[in-house]
Amino acid sequence: MGPSICRGDKELMPRAMVGHPNLICETLPDEAKKLGYKMKTHPKALWGENEWNKVFCRVSAPKFRTTFEVQQMPGCCAVLIASYIDPQPYEHEPFMETIKLIERSAYEAGFGSLMLSQVLLRDGNANLKKYVWGLLPNDGWEISQPFINAKSGNKVVYLTKNLGQVGKVNGLEIDL
Repeated sequence: MGPSICRGDKELMPRAMVGHPNLICETLPDEAKKLGYKMKTHPKALWGENEWNKVFCRVSAPKFRTTFEVQQMPGCCAVLIASYIDPQPYEHEPFMETIKLIERSAYEAGFGSLMLSQVLLRDGNANLKKYVWGLLPNDGWEISQPFINAKSGNKVVYLTKNLGQVGKVNGLEIDL
């Protein structure tokens, strides 16, 4: 276990842990099952020492398969980051179904916001209809101004969505 945070002579909790566990590995399979999908994650569970690590996910649905990663934003247990979303077939509908699954799961796990980044075509064309993720701004997602990744030369945008949490939900914390 990592070093502890101490206040006076009372040890509060290990620095590597927070009082709000990352429950995404529990909620993703539950929400997938409700939709009739099969879901696998690696790791299968998160706990104090690995809850900040990324989770590899695979969904099998009747009309598509998707792989993606999710990770609690380091230092912020309110934001879930989704990345490498790769539906097969690579089309709008499977992408949007995957995003909906991640949104529902993130909400149930107590996250307040979902975030992802996407690369724009190098020709600079910002016609969002060209992208499988291009419908997100029509579904409550906010899109950033494009910026350049100096390492790749890619033009990139962030997309964020407020998941509509209305207050603290009891039961989403660790009882220390």
